[in-house]
Amino acid sequence: RVKTEHPHWIQVLLAEVATLCRQSLAIDGTRARAHFALGKALKYSNDVDGAAAAFREGIANDPEPQLSADMHVYLGSVLNDRHDLDGAETAYQSALTLCGDEGE
Repeated sequence: RVKTEHPHWIQVLLAEVATLCRQSLAIDGTRARAHFALGKALKYSNDVDGAAAAFREGIANDPEPQLSADMHVYLGSVLNDRHDLDGAETAYQSALTLCGDEGE
């Protein structure tokens, strides 16, 4: 997969989002939505390792099923970017399970 280089202003905004998420998590590290937002900011900044860690941490904080499913989808995408196809498949399967297999 080819990494996307975003315009400078988008890179600045992604860095600001990541900073705000980290500040929020420093106050309360169990905020699943902050982990999710951080993971997305890192994913779109091409930091796939950081994104995977953020999504995993968010999932570990046991959010509501829909948020957990969304994080599993993003985790699957990041793992696919890292060429971890088995991990990506597992993450996608977890998302389907959380959604009650509505996608089938």
